[in-house]
Amino acid sequence: MVDLVRDGTFRASRDGALIGSGDDLEWAAFGHLQQVYRDVDDDAMRLEIALDFQRLVRQAHEEAARKSPAARRPIKSVNLRLSGAMHEELKESSAKAGRSLQREIIWLLEEALALPPRG
Repeated sequence: MVDLVRDGTFRASRDGALIGSGDDLEWAAFGHLQQVYRDVDDDAMRLEIALDFQRLVRQAHEEAARKSPAARRPIKSVNLRLSGAMHEELKESSAKAGRSLQREIIWLLEEALALPPRG
């Protein structure tokens, strides 16, 4: 769920059910929507909440792009020379996270460029 929000790919029609699963996200607005989603039994209301969640993801990315020129240019690929120890450490953490080594490096770079979450 965190990755869908961070990379802006959350879609209500495809990912809506994920809102109610897992822990609340670290960002207050998203966490609030997750709590509301869990409290609702009506499928139509859950779809509306999922659409609100999708809009919030889009708005957060638009705001980040306005504030940070680096956020406008998502990192698509990366070619780095890593020390042997760092390579092994990243390889291990990427395997635990279910990402390729390259995706792990891209994720770390995106994290470094991202604006901190608002509380």
